[in-house]
Amino acid sequence: MLLARIFFGDIEYNVIFNSLDLEKFAPKMSKNNEILTFIHVGRYTYQKNQEFVIKVFANIKKKKDNSRLMLVGFGEDKEKLKNLIHELNLDESIDLIPGDKVDVSEKYDEADYMIFPSRYEGFGIVLLEAQAKR
Repeated sequence: MLLARIFFGDIEYNVIFNSLDLEKFAPKMSKNNEILTFIHVGRYTYQKNQEFVIKVFANIKKKKDNSRLMLVGFGEDKEKLKNLIHELNLDESIDLIPGDKVDVSEKYDEADYMIFPSRYEGFGIVLLEAQAKR
Protein backbone atom coordinates (compact mmCIF):
# COMPACT_ATOMS: atom_id res chain seq x y z
CA MET A 1 0.00 0.00 0.00
CA LEU A 2 2.99 2.24 0.58
CA LEU A 3 3.93 1.97 -3.11
CA ALA A 4 0.51 3.30 -4.12
CA ARG A 5 1.12 6.40 -2.00
CA ILE A 6 4.65 6.81 -3.37
CA PHE A 7 3.49 6.55 -7.01
CA PHE A 8 0.12 8.34 -6.84
CA GLY A 9 0.25 10.54 -3.75
CA ASP A 10 -2.39 10.74 -1.07
CA ILE A 11 -5.41 9.66 -3.14
CA GLU A 12 -8.08 7.07 -2.57
CA TYR A 13 -7.32 3.68 -4.15
CA ASN A 14 -8.29 -0.01 -4.06
CA VAL A 15 -5.78 -2.85 -4.02
CA ILE A 16 -6.67 -5.85 -6.18
CA PHE A 17 -4.69 -8.85 -5.00
CA ASN A 18 -3.32 -11.57 -7.27
CA SER A 19 -5.99 -14.11 -8.21
CA LEU A 20 -3.76 -17.19 -7.77
CA ASP A 21 -4.30 -19.54 -4.88
CA LEU A 22 -0.66 -19.70 -3.77
CA GLU A 23 -1.33 -22.72 -1.53
CA LYS A 24 -2.41 -24.69 -4.60
CA PHE A 25 0.75 -23.72 -6.47
CA ALA A 26 3.21 -24.32 -3.62
CA PRO A 27 5.80 -26.97 -4.65
CA LYS A 28 4.72 -30.42 -3.43
CA MET A 29 6.44 -33.22 -5.29
CA SER A 30 10.02 -34.32 -5.42
CA LYS A 31 11.28 -34.30 -9.00
CA ASN A 32 13.10 -37.00 -10.96
CA ASN A 33 16.35 -35.16 -11.63
CA GLU A 34 17.51 -37.63 -14.27
CA ILE A 35 14.93 -36.43 -16.81
CA LEU A 36 14.96 -32.86 -18.07
CA THR A 37 11.30 -31.87 -18.35
CA PHE A 38 9.76 -28.89 -20.12
CA ILE A 39 6.14 -27.74 -19.91
CA HIS A 40 3.96 -25.52 -22.06
CA VAL A 41 0.45 -24.64 -20.90
CA GLY A 42 -2.03 -23.17 -23.34
CA ARG A 43 -4.80 -23.73 -25.83
CA TYR A 44 -3.63 -25.70 -28.89
CA THR A 45 -3.88 -22.85 -31.36
CA TYR A 46 -1.75 -20.68 -33.66
CA GLN A 47 -1.51 -17.88 -31.07
CA LYS A 48 0.15 -20.11 -28.46
CA ASN A 49 2.86 -21.25 -30.92
CA GLN A 50 3.24 -24.89 -29.88
CA GLU A 51 4.74 -25.77 -33.28
CA PHE A 52 7.74 -23.63 -32.35
CA VAL A 53 7.97 -25.34 -28.94
CA ILE A 54 7.99 -28.78 -30.59
CA LYS A 55 10.69 -27.78 -33.10
CA VAL A 56 12.89 -26.28 -30.39
CA PHE A 57 12.35 -29.37 -28.25
CA ALA A 58 13.45 -31.58 -31.17
CA ASN A 59 16.82 -29.79 -31.07
CA ILE A 60 17.05 -30.11 -27.30
CA LYS A 61 16.31 -33.81 -27.59
CA LYS A 62 19.26 -34.27 -29.97
CA LYS A 63 21.62 -32.85 -27.32
CA LYS A 64 19.95 -34.26 -24.21
CA ASP A 65 18.24 -37.55 -25.01
CA ASN A 66 16.62 -37.93 -21.59
CA SER A 67 14.40 -34.87 -22.15
CA ARG A 68 10.63 -34.74 -22.07
CA LEU A 69 7.99 -32.17 -23.07
CA MET A 70 4.47 -31.80 -21.70
CA LEU A 71 1.99 -29.77 -23.73
CA VAL A 72 -1.00 -29.10 -21.49
CA GLY A 73 -4.11 -27.77 -23.19
CA PHE A 74 -6.82 -28.44 -25.76
CA GLY A 75 -7.92 -26.84 -28.99
CA GLU A 76 -8.32 -26.88 -32.72
CA ASP A 77 -4.64 -27.56 -33.52
CA LYS A 78 -4.40 -30.83 -31.59
CA GLU A 79 -4.25 -33.07 -34.68
CA LYS A 80 -1.78 -30.74 -36.39
CA LEU A 81 0.49 -30.93 -33.32
CA LYS A 82 0.14 -34.72 -33.13
CA ASN A 83 1.20 -34.98 -36.78
CA LEU A 84 4.24 -32.75 -36.23
CA ILE A 85 5.26 -34.77 -33.16
CA HIS A 86 4.98 -37.98 -35.17
CA GLU A 87 6.82 -36.49 -38.17
CA LEU A 88 9.76 -35.54 -35.90
CA ASN A 89 9.75 -39.00 -34.22
CA LEU A 90 9.02 -37.51 -30.80
CA ASP A 91 5.99 -39.65 -29.92
CA GLU A 92 7.76 -41.15 -26.91
CA SER A 93 9.09 -37.82 -25.62
CA ILE A 94 6.13 -35.44 -25.89
CA ASP A 95 2.88 -35.79 -23.98
CA LEU A 96 -0.28 -33.99 -25.09
CA ILE A 97 -2.15 -33.63 -21.82
CA PRO A 98 -5.82 -32.56 -21.88
CA GLY A 99 -5.88 -29.26 -19.98
CA ASP A 100 -9.50 -29.65 -18.97
CA LYS A 101 -8.86 -33.02 -17.30
CA VAL A 102 -5.75 -32.31 -15.20
CA ASP A 103 -4.70 -30.14 -12.29
CA VAL A 104 -2.12 -27.92 -13.99
CA SER A 105 -0.52 -27.01 -10.66
CA GLU A 106 0.53 -30.66 -10.28
CA LYS A 107 2.05 -30.73 -13.78
CA TYR A 108 4.23 -27.72 -12.94
CA ASP A 109 5.74 -29.85 -10.16
CA GLU A 110 6.99 -32.33 -12.77
CA ALA A 111 8.70 -29.69 -14.92
CA ASP A 112 12.14 -28.14 -14.77
CA TYR A 113 11.41 -25.38 -17.28
CA MET A 114 8.32 -23.63 -18.56
CA ILE A 115 8.23 -22.48 -22.21
CA PHE A 116 6.00 -19.55 -23.21
CA PRO A 117 6.49 -18.62 -26.90
CA SER A 118 3.11 -16.97 -27.46
CA ARG A 119 2.87 -14.91 -30.63
CA TYR A 120 0.77 -12.13 -29.04
CA GLU A 121 0.69 -12.34 -25.25
CA GLY A 122 3.21 -10.39 -23.26
CA PHE A 123 2.48 -11.72 -19.80
CA GLY A 124 0.00 -14.56 -19.53
CA ILE A 125 -1.53 -16.00 -16.36
CA VAL A 126 0.40 -19.25 -16.89
CA LEU A 127 3.61 -17.29 -16.28
CA LEU A 128 2.30 -16.24 -12.87
CA GLU A 129 1.38 -19.86 -12.13
CA ALA A 130 4.84 -21.08 -13.11
CA GLN A 131 6.51 -18.42 -10.98
CA ALA A 132 4.31 -19.34 -8.02
CA LYS A 133 5.68 -22.92 -8.23
CA ARG A 134 9.25 -21.76 -7.68
